[in-house]
Amino acid sequence: MMCRADTVGVFQIESRAQMSMLPRLQPQTFYELVIEIAIVRPGPIQGGMVHPYLRRKQQLEPVRYPHESLKPVLERTLGVPIFQEQVIKLSMIAAGFSGGEADELRRAMASWGKNGNLLVFREKLVNGMLANGYDRSLAEQLFEQMKGFGAYGFPESHSASFALLAYFSAWIKQHHPAAFYCGLLNSQPMGFYAPAQLVYDAQRHHVKVLPIDVRHSHWHHSLEFSPPAPTRPPSSSRRTPGSSPQSPVHPLDTGMRRYDDEGTPNMRLGIRRYDDEGIPNLRLGMRLISALQEATAEIIACTREQSPFTSMEDFHKRAPMHPEQRTALASANAFQGLSQNRQHTTWDTLSQQLDQLAAHSLPAEVSLEDNTYSDYQSTGLTLNEHPIALLRRQHQYRNLIRACDLPSCRDGQPVKILGLTTCRQRPGSASGVMFLTLEDETGVVNVVLWEQVQKRYRAEIKGGNILLVEGRLQISTSPGEQQLSVIHLVGQKLRCLAWEDIQSIRNFH
Repeated sequence: MMCRADTVGVFQIESRAQMSMLPRLQPQTFYELVIEIAIVRPGPIQGGMVHPYLRRKQQLEPVRYPHESLKPVLERTLGVPIFQEQVIKLSMIAAGFSGGEADELRRAMASWGKNGNLLVFREKLVNGMLANGYDRSLAEQLFEQMKGFGAYGFPESHSASFALLAYFSAWIKQHHPAAFYCGLLNSQPMGFYAPAQLVYDAQRHHVKVLPIDVRHSHWHHSLEFSPPAPTRPPSSSRRTPGSSPQSPVHPLDTGMRRYDDEGTPNMRLGIRRYDDEGIPNLRLGMRLISALQEATAEIIACTREQSPFTSMEDFHKRAPMHPEQRTALASANAFQGLSQNRQHTTWDTLSQQLDQLAAHSLPAEVSLEDNTYSDYQSTGLTLNEHPIALLRRQHQYRNLIRACDLPSCRDGQPVKILGLTTCRQRPGSASGVMFLTLEDETGVVNVVLWEQVQKRYRAEIKGGNILLVEGRLQISTSPGEQQLSVIHLVGQKLRCLAWEDIQSIRNFH
């Protein structure tokens, strides 16, 4: 999963830079994951260590060592210094630094860029290496690498700790995807991805995402298990009154919800297990609804625990709340299990506040486009058809390349891509290059924008929620058996489409 950069939401390796590096580096062992995390940092990048390591990892060039005495320090990283500890050991072996001097060098690297203390070690490092028989060019190269680490290089122990967390979170995503996305969504805002992108990624990983519903949803997102089919006719005396086909697991419960042979939910302490029920569904929480208060969700949950809601009239009678809160719920279609028409429900809720509104002025039929638009206004995402799929029905967009089509394209091929703008990045180490992430109904597209393109299309880049990008593909394929490709679209022309109120967008990182 990591090798194909399927790491949306995975700790430390979800960024655009990491997802671009993973197919190239192809980590097969834990230590290679440690290197993966450490190498995508300003220090190794500015120190010129990334490409030599990649070429050697891909067996495009032989592993070489500056001197045989340095092999024990550099062997695990194929002759390229990646970690701060390696640079410190090199100064001791090659330049004769004492332990105390090496520690002073470490502190100087950590403060480089603030007070320039690293420069005082240059002469001692170079002279020490020359005295020990090393070439001046090697001494100068080592010092430049130290300056790069001062810009932000990882200690090996730090990277190993991060790699452990990255592996754990990737394992959970692979084997328990519903729980993984539920936890991420309940931790928002965080990371690179808004709730819409996490939900779409969950669906691509075959997680069934259930809509916000006052009959089932809590404030937080939760897991729901479908009870197995009963082995014999259920006994009405033992069935929970008003039990529904989906039984929610409250996100704050510490137990696991199990079902006896008649489908009645029971709670047992312990880690939740999915073996009997299969993969759980992900129920969206009411926290997604703009303008809704957590206290309102608590009122709904407490009232629902007494007995299920049976109708809109029952809900209005038993769940007291401010009219504006009812309107927010109606606008998010949270009453869909109690009412068949979203717009009528919203209208009826508003009519309780404004007597002059006439229900006959609301259209009886509402289009899928209108529902999708309303979803984005109220919750920032939709479980209906993806907005790009709706736009693709129009003739001028019908034959555009989709994200899923890119692996079959050729390097340098001119293409046009239509997608939601989900992320904008302009890293300080990227020499002014900007990266956009576009999402369509089939996946994501990575777009590279050079500085002259950024200047020409500044308004479109800054304000475009939906972009049509024209450019050429840049495809590099990793060597080896898996032959995984890293695909970028080098953007040349951008056009902004006018669907202004879609809010599933992240700003600059």
